[in-house]
Amino acid sequence: MKKYFRNKELKKLAAQSNTIAYKGLDKASSCLILFSNNSPNKVALCLLLEKMLKDHGIKTATFGLVTKKLAKNEEPTKNYCFQNQLNWKGFPKKEVVKDLTKSNYDVIIDLGEDLESPNDFILLSVKAGLRVGVLKNKPYFDLTVEKANNNEELLVNEIEHFLKNITKE
Repeated sequence: MKKYFRNKELKKLAAQSNTIAYKGLDKASSCLILFSNNSPNKVALCLLLEKMLKDHGIKTATFGLVTKKLAKNEEPTKNYCFQNQLNWKGFPKKEVVKDLTKSNYDVIIDLGEDLESPNDFILLSVKAGLRVGVLKNKPYFDLTVEKANNNEELLVNEIEHFLKNITKE
């Protein structure tokens, strides 16, 4: 039952998908990177992407899904969502993502590997010019890139190459 309502909401969000023009990496100014992790810190791939984007003068925001629960007396970490901050459909609660969903980004890069991820809600709720997925193919990605031989630097170089050479009006 949960999966039924989750998929129904995702289809609704995909139909209302908020897109803006993407005019290439040289004209981009903002990027949102979504990732999952076991602890509230950034994964190495996310850090490499942030560095590459910073080298191009692009402001990055990150949002990480932490696969453990937030302790009762622990303060939530900004731009992270813990398991007990998800609603019954498995999406981040609105108060956790309200700042993200009000923003526009030229590019959203989803580093998650799960086919059903809480980050899907953010991916479809945020206005973006280009949606990039890593390792998983979903109908709402404009581009999917696979990591060859688990080499994160090659993956970042491939994403950079595509972002430089793709436009979407």
